Amino acid sequence: MHSQVKTSIHAIGFRAAQRNQAPSGAISITEAGGRAVGTPVRLLARWRSVLRFRIGHSTVAPLDQLPDPAMFPDEFPVRQFGTGHFLGEVLGVAALKLFRQCGTDFPNDWSFDPIGQWLQSLACADATTDTGRLSVIHKVIDLGLSFPARLDVLNARLDQLTNADLHRMSMAAVQGAPVQPNVFEGLME
Repeated sequence: MHSQVKTSIHAIGFRAAQRNQAPSGAISITEAGGRAVGTPVRLLARWRSVLRFRIGHSTVAPLDQLPDPAMFPDEFPVRQFGTGHFLGEVLGVAALKLFRQCGTDFPNDWSFDPIGQWLQSLACADATTDTGRLSVIHKVIDLGLSFPARLDVLNARLDQLTNADLHRMSMAAVQGAPVQPNVFEGLME
């Protein structure tokens, strides 16, 4: 009987892990390779704590106003295709908002260019979040080349976003939801 109960618990846990859910009463899900992983609830709490946006806080250095990817958990609370890309898009939109507010001094004088530093870090994009951020850059370049007059609309939409909006958007993204609101909606038509 004890082995039947043990087998049943393992089967329930396996099926729950396949559905990206924690079996009731589970503390952690163990993946192949024996690495313990937090439950989706714990992962969500970890993501909530690291996805902090401080755009516009004058006491914080510009790049520190965005969440620090070095602090991100190694996985998302859901296993859904596109989750990393969605988060990357939110981070890209947040970077646009940040760089719109802080601006740069070039090309007149030499200056520390936070946009260039950010782009350089994406030059060797290998993470899905990086491809999401790059897609935002692509959209801005495409918009600027195809419909430059619409950049004012994009800027107004970026100005409307608050740090709380960006946090809500990023939390939805790590749960597999596409980016909403889409600041590019209707601008490329």
